[in-house]
Amino acid sequence: MIEENTTASSEQTLKWGRSQYKSAQETLSRLDKLEQTLESIQQQYKEKDTHAARMSQLEKKVNQVSSFLIQWLDDIDHLLIKLPEQEDDGWTAMLRQWADQLTAALEALDIYEMDLLNRSFDPRYAEAIDSIPIEAMKRPPDIAGLAPFQVVSVIRRGFVQGQGAILRKAQVITLQYGGEA
Repeated sequence: MIEENTTASSEQTLKWGRSQYKSAQETLSRLDKLEQTLESIQQQYKEKDTHAARMSQLEKKVNQVSSFLIQWLDDIDHLLIKLPEQEDDGWTAMLRQWADQLTAALEALDIYEMDLLNRSFDPRYAEAIDSIPIEAMKRPPDIAGLAPFQVVSVIRRGFVQGQGAILRKAQVITLQYGGEA
C-alpha cells in the first residue's frame, strides 16, 4: 500500500510537474509575444519621433525660404517705387513679373498676400505708418465712396499663412478725415 501511495504520489507529482512545465512554457510564449509587441511599439515611437524631427526641419526650411522670398519681394517693391513712372524701358515690366513669380512661389508654400488696398484700416492686419488728407492724393477719389481711415497705399505687403495665422502685418497709409490723423 505504501508502494501504491508512493506510485500514485509520484504520478501526481509528474502530472503536476508537467502541468507546471506546460504553464511555464505558455507564460514564456506570452512573454515573448509581449516583448515583440513592446519592441514594435518602441520602433513605431522612434519612427514617429524621426518623422516629427524631419517635419520640424522642413518647417524651419520653409520658414527660411518664405522669409527670403518676402525680403526679395520687398526689395523689388522698393525698386519699383524708385523707378520713374514714365520710364518704360522694360525694367518695370520685368520687376512686376518677378514680383508676381515670387507671390506665386509664396502661395505654393501656403502663404498669401493680404488684400488691404481700398479697404478700411484694421489694426489686426496692418500698421498705419502715415495718413494723408484727400487733397494730397494725386487722383482724389469720389469722397462718397470712401470709408473712414481707408487704406490708400500699401507700403510693405502683409502676409498670412493658409490657416489664417498672420505671418507679417502690412504697413499702410490711410486716408485722413477732417483734422484727424
